[in-house]
Amino acid sequence: MALHLQEEEDSRRVAESQTLTRDCAVCCESLHVLEFPVRPPSSHCTHLAEVCSACLQQWVATKIDANARATIDCPQCTTLLNHEDVRRACRNPETFARYDRFATRAIIDDLRDFHWCLRVGCTGGQEQIGGLGYMKCHSCNYEQCLHHKTEWHHGESCRQYDARLRNQTERMTHEQEERETTRFMAQQQNSTVWKKCPKCQVLIEKTDGCDQMKCRAKNCRQKFCWECLATWEDMLKHKDKAHAVSCKYRTRERYPYGYNG
Repeated sequence: MALHLQEEEDSRRVAESQTLTRDCAVCCESLHVLEFPVRPPSSHCTHLAEVCSACLQQWVATKIDANARATIDCPQCTTLLNHEDVRRACRNPETFARYDRFATRAIIDDLRDFHWCLRVGCTGGQEQIGGLGYMKCHSCNYEQCLHHKTEWHHGESCRQYDARLRNQTERMTHEQEERETTRFMAQQQNSTVWKKCPKCQVLIEKTDGCDQMKCRAKNCRQKFCWECLATWEDMLKHKDKAHAVSCKYRTRERYPYGYNG
């Protein structure tokens, strides 16, 4: 009888202990309820606190460290945690201090007339009211242009600065186009498909056929040898000697276009 009563008591205690555990939605461990927050991550969450305190703390710390942002969502839903929610979930003072800086900066960034100093290493910033494009940092005296987000362009208005940049861009574009054209021409000069007319220098493409070529330019119509670019007039005058020494037609009596001399 006593043994039976002891078994019932043991069963009751096991049942009670089971009701005091909960599965974490992140690590999936079955943990005591005291390992969970007493309420969800945010006061706006509509679900139970099903993420253990350790996982919630790790979630918040990872969001802060990896993304360096002031917006942190609940690990169970898309609800955003406010400043107090993050403070409660974040047990590490240094991590929370970093979040606090992000949050403060996010608030300041929303101020229309506030601008941060652009100098590397300076953490200063200030309000610049009046729509002026010029700002001098109160912390380090760095001068910057608020319109162009760069160092102040001394001796130039913003309009003059824009004009100079536009001219530089156009010049660089033109120079780049010239370099590409020069490179293309150089490639074609060494090509067996493209060559320049020996008279007008127009590029001519040869895909098949004999080596007698005739420039298609209206004001040219020059006839020449494709192999060495010897002109028709030179071949009539000097015959095979008009061809380059390396030309395959140099020692032939018959010319590429059928002229026998």
